[in-house]
Amino acid sequence: MPGFVWGHLAPDKVVPISFAVDGLGEIAAAGNANPRDVGSFKFARRDTFYGPYVTVVRPTGKPGAILVRAESPGLGNTSVKVDVTR
Repeated sequence: MPGFVWGHLAPDKVVPISFAVDGLGEIAAAGNANPRDVGSFKFARRDTFYGPYVTVVRPTGKPGAILVRAESPGLGNTSVKVDVTR
């Protein structure tokens, strides 16, 4: 089944993605659903697994902004701002 990586169709692709969080948040976990990948869920750099990948970001407890940045060779860079209200 084809997957999407940041809006790009990525069927059967395994590509590296690096994440960084700025502001009032932190990476809680990251994963790719690969049953053979035994790496830590805390790493900010992982490979996709035939397209899908997920990063969970949690606020540090204060209202404000969290900026999540992603970088991947061949797919480019992107970011998203999340406003935390409580």
